[in-house]
Amino acid sequence: MFIKIDADWVKNNYIDDYTNYKNKEEVIADATRFYHEHFQQEDDYDKDFEVTTFEQAKKFWECNGYEVKERKGREYICPVCDSKNTDSSGSEIEGGYITYHYYCKDCGATYDEDFELVFSGFDNVSLSSNT
Repeated sequence: MFIKIDADWVKNNYIDDYTNYKNKEEVIADATRFYHEHFQQEDDYDKDFEVTTFEQAKKFWECNGYEVKERKGREYICPVCDSKNTDSSGSEIEGGYITYHYYCKDCGATYDEDFELVFSGFDNVSLSSNT
């Protein structure tokens, strides 16, 4: 899993928005999409522009003021400073989503992890012998 965050927010110790990616291919595709959505009015716009490698995508995002970091799933790593010195500050369930709230003890960042709750089937089903 990868995360893209605004580099200025990191410098100012404030993270308001970030983008999660499941894999490198999503990082690459989003860089190409972003270019075509945001640079069409530029004089040097290239309609054939395409990001093809993960390294190109990382450089593209860095040039546009973002950082792309790899996240190790479920290790509770701070998305700002990569510290494992984090603490949970509770959770909320609303509709089909659960949100976990975290606090980084090293840099002071607070952040949420959001998960969609999806029914995945029945488990450990048994029939009572009383019927």
